[in-house]
Amino acid sequence: MMKLDLAVGSPSILVQADPSKFAQSRTITVSAQADAQAERKRLRQLFLGTDFQPTGFDLNARLPLDVTISGADKPETLVGTPGLINPNSPNTNQNAYLKIFGPLENGNRTIPPTSGGILYIRYVYGSGQEIPCPVVVTLAEGDAAQPFPLFNQGETTSAEWKDLLAQTTIAFAEHDGKGVILTGLAVNAKEYADRNQGDIIAVQDRISGLSSTAPDPKDRPSSLRPMVAQGTLTQYAYAGNYRAAIGKNMVADIWWQPELLKSWKIWHELGHQSQHQSIWGWSALVMFEQLRVAYHGGDEFYHKLHTISRATPASDMTGEADKSTSA
Repeated sequence: MMKLDLAVGSPSILVQADPSKFAQSRTITVSAQADAQAERKRLRQLFLGTDFQPTGFDLNARLPLDVTISGADKPETLVGTPGLINPNSPNTNQNAYLKIFGPLENGNRTIPPTSGGILYIRYVYGSGQEIPCPVVVTLAEGDAAQPFPLFNQGETTSAEWKDLLAQTTIAFAEHDGKGVILTGLAVNAKEYADRNQGDIIAVQDRISGLSSTAPDPKDRPSSLRPMVAQGTLTQYAYAGNYRAAIGKNMVADIWWQPELLKSWKIWHELGHQSQHQSIWGWSALVMFEQLRVAYHGGDEFYHKLHTISRATPASDMTGEADKSTSA
């Protein structure tokens, strides 16, 4: 694996050599998203969707970060990406894993020192609540929060992305897409130009019997996106809350569209994001679902199965699906 020279200034503090190259603002307007717990309950899915949003900033270890909250209150800041490789120890994950600070009220606030990691903002509303006004989070200048390559789908051009990846002295890169968030090492992202996983998410929704025009709100797809993180060299691939992680340096599956389209790993792990494992009693169905997703067969059965699963009251779930099924 190629490595970035991360030692800029003090070895314990990582800074961009030329932060003016990075366009993301330290004043971040965040629109509210559906709460991941409420969405999991609505869709009866096993895993949580990603209800936090990228900022394009990496938080240095052991440095406090001053922030100003305005416009609305109660956002949370989260530090650390689940499942993300540690660039200085590629057999291990980053130390921080969504360390939560908040809810933060309006005014000047301080995020205490952490072990460092990518910074996210969570600003959500619950089931049945009105969507609140956007909140504005301003990050203080200084070494605590450093910009890194962030691709905003529909805004960042391919040329701009390549320039950011060539300029960065921070290890990470992130793709803020309409259907998925991709997070990994900048040195690997630099090798590939195409970055689009929206087709996979759309197929997963269709398989699950979800449609934006469905009359029943339970059958409409979530607005929350999954995250795909670059995993460690010792891990193959797995799924969990918020993310799928692809390891063993198989970075082409994450960053390169031609490899993505034939990637068993991505289809399989993102398939877990839609499964109803905690409700279905037929344990054999769990892996069979991933096989069916990967080979795109048996759609009608799964459309109906997911829809019936969401429509059936939880109290009526018997857990006897291993013995029989009426779907």
